Amino acid sequence: MQDISASVADNDEAGAVVTTDQEILRVFEFDAVALDSLVLSTYQIVLTRSPEENVRITVAPVPVSEREREAGGKSVAINDSEVGVTLIFDRSNWFIPQTVTVTALDDFLAEGRRYINIQHSVIQGSSRDDGGAYDALIVPGVVVEVVDDDAADVLIVQTEGDSLVAEDELGLALPRSDTYYMVLTRTPTGDVSVSISSDDQLQTRDEDALSIEMLNFDDETWSVPQAVVIRATNDEADEGVHYSRIRHTIDAEDLNEFLGLVLNDVAAGLAASVNGDLDVS
Repeated sequence: MQDISASVADNDEAGAVVTTDQEILRVFEFDAVALDSLVLSTYQIVLTRSPEENVRITVAPVPVSEREREAGGKSVAINDSEVGVTLIFDRSNWFIPQTVTVTALDDFLAEGRRYINIQHSVIQGSSRDDGGAYDALIVPGVVVEVVDDDAADVLIVQTEGDSLVAEDELGLALPRSDTYYMVLTRTPTGDVSVSISSDDQLQTRDEDALSIEMLNFDDETWSVPQAVVIRATNDEADEGVHYSRIRHTIDAEDLNEFLGLVLNDVAAGLAASVNGDLDVS
């Protein structure tokens, strides 16, 4: 049987624990109420033992490159600050987790979907060089996925990060069905259809348990996640744990509408190329 590796936070040693609901956070440059279920924007930090002096943990995103910045690109905000924040722990609150909230900063640069690292630095007391137990403590960073609204893409989000189904629920803790969600990242200029296909090991259905082979988006529904329920086919073959693939294809006739390129996009792209060219004096 598969073993489990557990992390143990020791209360006899200075340490900090970072907890997230998912391994990678996810934020969107565009704001839509329907996307709330796909947003993963918060995590928590807490100390493992009481400090002798105040402990300051600075939380800051890795800045974008100079080329991207000059072209108009932005990183993310931490607790509404573009430069980051400092969390203060003392003897009265060291055991109370403090929440960090990440938000995407909307820009006009088509970076596409990207990943930004959030770093942590720690100082105990007035200096990190005075030998405090928490000074220069290594705290794991956090990765956030930023979904860009200036580049056309299809975002697929699996429930709890994966899709796992069993052929039969009886006697198992595994589900017979699982769900993933699909949404476009940019407003299309017309209707866009995404075909869904799989082998005979899986069945794809909508939330009403009706079989589906296609999802349709338009300029009003593009930012509303659509659910696909997958169900394992219960056959009589002795296959053991096995894998199946679900394929997604945009109709070739819908590619122009999916990309949604207009004259303003061309102008913005040219401006970004000129502004981001560091070799131009």
